[in-house]
Amino acid sequence: MRLSFVASALALSSSALAFSDTSPFILISTARFADAPSQNQLQTSSQVEGSAKSFLESCPTDRYLVVLQPKLNTNDFRGANGKSVPNLQRALSHENVATAWSVASVAGEVSADGIADYINKACAKADKTPAVEQMNLPALPSQNSASKLAENDHALAESIKTVQSGGSYTIVYLSTPGEAPEVQREPVHQELKKRATYSQVVRREDEGDTERDTRPLFEKYEFFNKGLFMTLFASLFFVTILSFGIRALASLEVSYGAFTKEMGPGAQKKQQ
Repeated sequence: MRLSFVASALALSSSALAFSDTSPFILISTARFADAPSQNQLQTSSQVEGSAKSFLESCPTDRYLVVLQPKLNTNDFRGANGKSVPNLQRALSHENVATAWSVASVAGEVSADGIADYINKACAKADKTPAVEQMNLPALPSQNSASKLAENDHALAESIKTVQSGGSYTIVYLSTPGEAPEVQREPVHQELKKRATYSQVVRREDEGDTERDTRPLFEKYEFFNKGLFMTLFASLFFVTILSFGIRALASLEVSYGAFTKEMGPGAQKKQQ
């Protein structure tokens, strides 16, 4: 079950930006998992820790190297196609490796001290005394982290060679979540800043009214002003004129016979 973490991280580069608050986890060993772990590249820290402990429970190898690289996220492996960690790549592809399990995005933090303590307790329970080495690398900066990651990988090379020279071995490479890239965070940060500023202004305006106005409704607000009275009088004037016009039209009286056409001899004489 061999899986190149750098290759999987590059393949998931588009989705990795959405989980910039996660960190990677890698387990390399000459022993094999009894039960294949989940290949889901987004897991919680408890899921990853449970799978790792189920593998380490039997103390399967003679040497252990637990490496902690703080402030690391999947995006850091994207630079230069993953060439910033050549020693880690060689460890993943070593001919003696039987297990190379990796999770690109771990939500939460897996404790390096907790993993090292569990190895010691599990091996003591199995009456074994393996060599357990724990290495804490310097944290990566928020800017230009690729160069610092390459420097840490170079410092890790000697420890990897030492653990590989002693027969069976297991390497656990884990991290704590790093900071999201500034180019991704800036728009969201600016939007949140604008909203916070607006809420502060509104709050200050509300807090400025220290005295509560207890006047009656008709004293606090002006419902009848000059414009309203002028409109009412003009409307009353035009309504009065309209009513007189309607009543004048209604008072007209025309007999029904005025609209009939005369057809007799008298009407013919008038036409002549």
